[in-house]
Order: sequence, then C-alpha cells, then structure tokens
Amino acid sequence: MKKTVLIIDDDIAFLKLIKQVIYNDDREILTVDNIDKGIEILKMYSEQLKLICSDYSLRGNHTVMEILSAIDELKYNMPVIIFSARDEDEYVECAKSAGALEYYTKESLSIQKIRHIVSELLD
Repeated sequence: MKKTVLIIDDDIAFLKLIKQVIYNDDREILTVDNIDKGIEILKMYSEQLKLICSDYSLRGNHTVMEILSAIDELKYNMPVIIFSARDEDEYVECAKSAGALEYYTKESLSIQKIRHIVSELLD
C-alpha cells in the first residue's frame, strides 16, 4: 500500500520540486497551493495520509497553524513538517507548540536533506 504525503505550498516551483524529490513508487504525493484545499484533502484522505509537509505562511494571511488546528480538532495523529522562508524563533516555537514535528528553513534545505527527512518519517 502506498504511503500518502500531502504537500501544501503557494510557491508552485517549490511545490513541484518537493514532489519530485520525495516521489518514489511506494508514495502517493498530493499537492495543493492553499490551506483550504489542504484541509479538504486532510478530511478526505485522513486514513491514508502519513505525512504533511507545509509552508508556514500562505497567501491570504493563512498559515500552517490552520492545518495544525484541524488535525487537533479532528483528533488525527500524523506528523507535520514545515519548510518555510521564515526563520524567526517565534514562528518555529509557535508551530512546534501547536504540533508540528519539525521546522526547517527553505534556505537550509538540500535535495538530499529533504529526501532524508521524509524517508526517516515514512520508511
């Protein structure tokens, strides 16, 4: 059975890159460019989702905090990792206290590091 990953980012180029980097035959990769679609996918695929990767801030003043809140309200138990351009401590602390497993700045990421992060959580 394939492991399903949801990626949420409004930077379409980064969204496509992450999808390419973490894809393999054992994974189904779902991508959306906004929080509302992310929450919709979360509800539809709750049993299949094994990991959510999200940007912190998305257009329309939406943040990953909305996904984390939905996961908490729905009583789902799934890891959420954040890839963000924001590197301020307050964002990291806020996301982690709301349930994010990990928080990485996009500048600190390499293709190998992304693969390693996802593989550790899924394999």
